[in-house]
Amino acid sequence: MNDKLKFYAGTIAFMLSVITIIGCIACFFSTPAYATPVKTANDSDIEYVTPLEVHLRELNAQPPFAPVLPVPEPETTEMEPESEPSVETAETAVEPAEEPVTNTIPQNLSDNEYAIKAGTAAVMGCMSMESGLKASAENPSDGGYGLLQWTYSRKTDLFNWCYGNGYDPNTVTGQVMFFVYELNSTYSKAAKYSYPVYETLTTSDSLEDCLSMFFSHMEAGTNVIISSRKVYAGGLTTLDLYRKRLTAAYKYFI
Repeated sequence: MNDKLKFYAGTIAFMLSVITIIGCIACFFSTPAYATPVKTANDSDIEYVTPLEVHLRELNAQPPFAPVLPVPEPETTEMEPESEPSVETAETAVEPAEEPVTNTIPQNLSDNEYAIKAGTAAVMGCMSMESGLKASAENPSDGGYGLLQWTYSRKTDLFNWCYGNGYDPNTVTGQVMFFVYELNSTYSKAAKYSYPVYETLTTSDSLEDCLSMFFSHMEAGTNVIISSRKVYAGGLTTLDLYRKRLTAAYKYFI
């Protein structure tokens, strides 16, 4: 009896040993040697993600969308044919002659009014250039004095006539009254003067004629030719002086 029990006990022990060995072999081949032990996860460690959230994450992971704008086509314009470059010649390089500045002349004046305005404007143009219309103007170089810069014997006549006729020679009134006296008594055909200065100033409706007559035969002297070759005062020619006076005279011929 004891032998049977020993036999059965030995048999059971052998079978248990075989089962244990088989289990070890199966475990060895099912689990790699480098595998780490698996940690049992708690419910709190599990992240539940819906399909919609997965799609949103994929969109956020992509770079921002930059729309591609269409490139406008360059506008085509008709080009005018280029003109040939202008070449300056000796003729085109010459500056035009300086012209006097003119104003509009009124058209509703009588012949007498035209004559008075032309003569007056001519004298005013000369006075403005000679003295700036100042009765006290004086030239230190030649002693010229007053509106028309009277000099030498004419300056003496100015003072003597004004004192003798109750006028102040240092005022505009005194000098204008003497100027009218000079025209009648010296610079007129009635006074046997060679050039009709007085008659031209009182009858001509041409500003240019009045100015040239007055400038050439009373203001600048007697029979002074207006020319670009005749140098007068200050290095200027008589033509330069005439043009400046004509420009100034047109300001009063309105």
